Order: sequence, then C-alpha cells, then structure tokens
Amino acid sequence: MKCSACKKDLPKSNFYKESKTTRGYQYQCKKCHIKNKDKYYCPNKTSRRIKRNRYNISDEDLDALMSVKHCDICNKEIGWSTDRRGSKAYIDHCHTTNEVRGVLCMQCNTSIGKLGDDIASIQHVLNYIKNPPGLCRE
Repeated sequence: MKCSACKKDLPKSNFYKESKTTRGYQYQCKKCHIKNKDKYYCPNKTSRRIKRNRYNISDEDLDALMSVKHCDICNKEIGWSTDRRGSKAYIDHCHTTNEVRGVLCMQCNTSIGKLGDDIASIQHVLNYIKNPPGLCRE
C-alpha cells in the first residue's frame, strides 16, 4: 500500500484500519498520521472554549486559573496537560451556582464531589477523622 503523505510503499500493518475508505485502511501510514494529526486537531484551543463556556468566564479569568501550579487544597503540584493523569488540574465549581471556586488535583476534586458539595457531610468526615470510634463503641 502506498502512503499519500510520504509516498512510500508499505505493508498493511503500517496503516490504521479505516472502515470509511474503499481500501479499508487510512491513506497515510501510521508514522505520517501521527506526525500530521496536530495540524488538524488542536485540543488546547477546543478545551479552552469549552472551559470558558462551561464556567461562563473570560479569557483572562481562564488564564489566571490555568496559571495555578498547585492544588488549592493539598498543595500537590498539578498541570493542565491531558497526559498528566493523577496530577492533572481540574477547575472546581459549585454544582448549584456553577461558580468557580478554584483549581484542584483529581483526588481533591473527586473527594468533594463524592461528598456532594455538602458542608454537613464534610463536617461529619472531619469529626470522624478527629475522633474515630475505633473498637470502643458505646
């Protein structure tokens, strides 16, 4: 099969499968596809627009949030790259008012979410950690 980008004749294993094409494979080899995909796909630009619209904030506000390098709760280092997994930064917001509260790591953000953004639930957790019943239950 011939790659439309580098013009090399390569075996089928060097091409991604593509059911929409007549030959059943993409026209660019895997190497050229990976090299050229950034020309057509810009996740940062799209995600910025989504974040601005989701939280109803300006470009300046988003820039300020994206300059945060540490979680507002645990102070762990965080980043905005999509490949950071556990240390990825998340915009924390109130699910009732949609107001942005800050920037958190995944662990802190999901912890708040699991407690339902409820101050009473968080207070119960604090009380439990301060005074665990252990084995001495009444």
